[in-house]
Amino acid sequence: MEPEVFLDIWKAMHPHLEGGDLQSAADDFLHVMIEHGVDAGDIKEFVMDEHLKKSLLDFLADEDVAEYVDEHEFDAVGDEDNDEYDYA
Repeated sequence: MEPEVFLDIWKAMHPHLEGGDLQSAADDFLHVMIEHGVDAGDIKEFVMDEHLKKSLLDFLADEDVAEYVDEHEFDAVGDEDNDEYDYA
């Protein structure tokens, strides 16, 4: 990995570590890794920390939902203020 990746990780995590918010630090760590091209599946093989596991599970769940929505092309039904959705 390039040194830039490690510096980006440190910048993202530093405020959370000072405040003791390990879950937010883990979330940012994971997102920076993925932004720099590390595959979530590769990360999954090596994750041991409980905070990173939760971040990864949340990310994968969000990714699955986004993929499902993309595959099924949800469109709003009725006016723009309506929160109901239907398949296209």
